[in-house]
Amino acid sequence: MSSKPARIKDVARLADASPATVSRVLNASGPVAEETRSRIERVIASLGYVPRFAARQMRGRSHRGDHCQ
Repeated sequence: MSSKPARIKDVARLADASPATVSRVLNASGPVAEETRSRIERVIASLGYVPRFAARQMRGRSHRGDHCQ
């Protein structure tokens, strides 16, 4: 039986942090307390979390059809 891959929300919930904070740790951007960073990194390791490439590609794309004229 295979389980679904971990999502950033899963990491956030188990690390008692917001998804935005998990994102800052993953992208090494913005301030994060060392204790929080360590907790998030432990959860990432325990879950085997791997960022999804396709989701990163879609981030920031317009959903209003701006590319269509």
